Amino acid sequence: VPARGARPAPSLKGANPGAAPPAALLHDDMLRVGPWTLRVRIGAGVPRSGATLHQSPLSTERVERVPERELAFVAQHRLNLLVECSAAINAAGSEPSLIAAALDAALAGSGYRRVAWLRQSGEVVEILGFKSSAAHESADRFAFSQSLIREAAAGQIARLTEDGPINYGQSIASLGIHSALCAPIVFGAAVVGFLYFDARGVESAVAPEAAGFCQAIARMCGLAMANLKRVDLEHRQRRLEADLTAAREAQQ
Repeated sequence: VPARGARPAPSLKGANPGAAPPAALLHDDMLRVGPWTLRVRIGAGVPRSGATLHQSPLSTERVERVPERELAFVAQHRLNLLVECSAAINAAGSEPSLIAAALDAALAGSGYRRVAWLRQSGEVVEILGFKSSAAHESADRFAFSQSLIREAAAGQIARLTEDGPINYGQSIASLGIHSALCAPIVFGAAVVGFLYFDARGVESAVAPEAAGFCQAIARMCGLAMANLKRVDLEHRQRRLEADLTAAREAQQ
């Protein structure tokens, strides 16, 4: 989609005068073709991935969509924190800084003890960022519920909670996870990532209204990503236009 206000590209022999200004494709670009949104992959890089937890038929965990009535939170301290988080997220000038700001905000106001920014590529889940309130924890032991990610991939926040005596599947039991939440990050019409939270062991239960805060942070991230992509596309179009102009002058 041409950037608003972009200058027309220099005319080339055989070029379509009504076409949008060209821009070079880079790794991880989002490319829309009709109703489909595709991710550009250049090279053979190996993504950093994490384990996916499968539901055990004996497990008492329940994956559910969070009802809309719980997404309206009114706690004043969370509202104030959300305003501060919005400023930090929108001030991010790159994707890594955006991820770092989002994880800080999510951990501060959600009530969960750990959060990760995930991206799903087929059957692989990539960890783009991780933060925990415990300094000794790392992303290496952060595992995800496949059912929870699949539910959130439809575009709506999803939550996993206990529904009775603890009888988790083996992987979940080994980590002592008693609640988790997955908030989709939407860019355009596509889910491009997830904010994934969990609480374990003797960590206190998370208040239901935390889902509203988590959803708000995820929506901010989607808007901030869209702005970063727009700015990056404008820069690439300007560079390409300069190259085309230089090539035309060299030909002349």
